[in-house]
Amino acid sequence: MYWTIDGEVYDLTPLYDPQHKDYFAHPGGLTILKEARGTDATFLFHSYHWRGLPNIEKYKVSGVAPTLTPFSRDMKQDLFYTEVKETVRLFLRNRDTRLGKAIWFLPALFTVYLIFEMFNGNYLALFLSPFLYWVVLANTYHDLEHHGWNPHPVFKFLNEVFCAWFLDPPTWRAQHHYSHHVYTNILEYDADLAHNYLTHRSIPRANAKNHFRYSFLLYLPLMSLLVFPIRLLHTLKLVVGKLAKNFDRTYPVPYLEISFFVGVKLVWFYFMCVRPFYIFTFWKAFLFATWFSVCLSLQFMMTSQVNHLLDITTRGLSENQFIHNSWTKHQVVTSSNWSQFKTQYNWASVGDCLHWAKTWFFYIWGGALNYQIEHHLFPSMPSILLKEIAPIVRELCKKHQVDYPDCGDYSKVLCDHLLHLQNLNFYAAVTAMA
Repeated sequence: MYWTIDGEVYDLTPLYDPQHKDYFAHPGGLTILKEARGTDATFLFHSYHWRGLPNIEKYKVSGVAPTLTPFSRDMKQDLFYTEVKETVRLFLRNRDTRLGKAIWFLPALFTVYLIFEMFNGNYLALFLSPFLYWVVLANTYHDLEHHGWNPHPVFKFLNEVFCAWFLDPPTWRAQHHYSHHVYTNILEYDADLAHNYLTHRSIPRANAKNHFRYSFLLYLPLMSLLVFPIRLLHTLKLVVGKLAKNFDRTYPVPYLEISFFVGVKLVWFYFMCVRPFYIFTFWKAFLFATWFSVCLSLQFMMTSQVNHLLDITTRGLSENQFIHNSWTKHQVVTSSNWSQFKTQYNWASVGDCLHWAKTWFFYIWGGALNYQIEHHLFPSMPSILLKEIAPIVRELCKKHQVDYPDCGDYSKVLCDHLLHLQNLNFYAAVTAMA
């Protein structure tokens, strides 16, 4: 199996062949290379190499048919993306972001300390730990798995083990990199839509079911309880090749890595959900076994689902092509930005000072997910830079007449998300019954 990029076929196996002189020449590591083998890797190749495309002409293979899909495109012909990427690259050409991630080392250590205190029955640690755990996860793990941050391998491994209670790297990479970031909001291709297919529908083209009419009222309680079982289901679907429509048995499932992280999850499960019932009274054990996971799940749903599941970001969706027939424009119009910084602040204004503080809170709490448009255009860009390039992207969208979904502050985007679910589920289900 080979790699298809811009309709051309390449053999990149020398990059992970220990006997070849180019072994380990790929700065993003070997895993992402192996997992993109046998696919059309065009969109991953261009979006992850935003600092500049590497020269891979020497790996080109002739006489082999490329692996194409109905979505395949030649990104070199996308003038909008070419201008956006070149403008952003020049703007950030001398930036160093290593310090921006190193500062999370101490909060991570403090969170580990709180979790150990929680295991010993400390109520304050129980209350604080899920919030700190989420903030550290959102600001380190997300960038790390997107290759926006490449720390020492030991620290990378410890970060993955630390976050394994909520996410496991092999499933998340397949679901998030190769599915969601390429086929955003496209039914059966975007595996992230499967977070909630049992309880409600998220996009207009999904089927409505009778019981979905209650989902608006039960949305947050159900999601706080179901996120973990659904993530385990995703792992099972990856193993059997059913994670999404574009996943089949050609995807190189990393069975050993999956087995290891399932084992890590079981260890987490013992200390989180089983051990409390051996050492505490029943109701105290129940509180300690559920609070952490429920709070973590709610934070995940409240910061992730508002990014793509709105009326404004689900219009004009098709099951076999990108909106505007362009991957780049599709990423912009199916993503939403919220709680963005102003370009200028009047520090003598109380309102501006409060806006600045509130925006920083959401920027840190969400791991910069409030700049979702920029993240989808440049997934490997360190999150600390997303707010800086947002004005550039906005202006270029205006120049190319591409809608730029700016959804205001967090309270507004959350209401818009809940109204979107109500419109899709309650009214559609009642209509279907009639």
